[in-house]
Amino acid sequence: MCKEAAGKESGIYKLSMPTGSGKTLSSLRYALSHAEKWDKKHIFFVTPLLSILDQNAAVIKKYIGDDKLILEHHSNIIRPLENTKEYDAWEYYTETWDAPIIITTMVQFLNTLFSGKMSCVRRMHSLCESIIVIDEVQTVPVKMLSLFNTATNFLHHVCNATIVLSSATQPGFNHLRYPLRGCKGDIAVCDDKMGL
Repeated sequence: MCKEAAGKESGIYKLSMPTGSGKTLSSLRYALSHAEKWDKKHIFFVTPLLSILDQNAAVIKKYIGDDKLILEHHSNIIRPLENTKEYDAWEYYTETWDAPIIITTMVQFLNTLFSGKMSCVRRMHSLCESIIVIDEVQTVPVKMLSLFNTATNFLHHVCNATIVLSSATQPGFNHLRYPLRGCKGDIAVCDDKMGL
């Protein structure tokens, strides 16, 4: 299902699957196929919690098979200062998000969109022409949903990003003052009896 859905044009999509049913691999399959079909520049996996991020990163790294293609950018990554050349390269990649696959937290993602720091501004261009998978999207606080929707609309309609909202329980995005605009529907709706 996800591979076939990847042929659809860039848009805002939902991936609704129960916990433990393979959302990470399904979204990875979708993202890789969609990136190839539509010439997307980067694939982002954004998660709200470090424990989920660590699980997703392990799964993605296992199936990609080349850690050089993946940048993890979050507070659990500690880089030694002994090798300054290696540190300088890592610092460059985290400040520009210039890697094929970026795994990061919701905090880093929202900072990039809303913080005025130069390091955040430098990352912004990488979100254009990309695929952004937002895992466990139901964890976005209700009071933040209008702001989140506005950012999502901007990323899709202005930056030509494809957004995948992944969750077992999708929040109500459209009852707000600023709803999602142009959500193209579901990539896959899966229940416990159905596989991808």
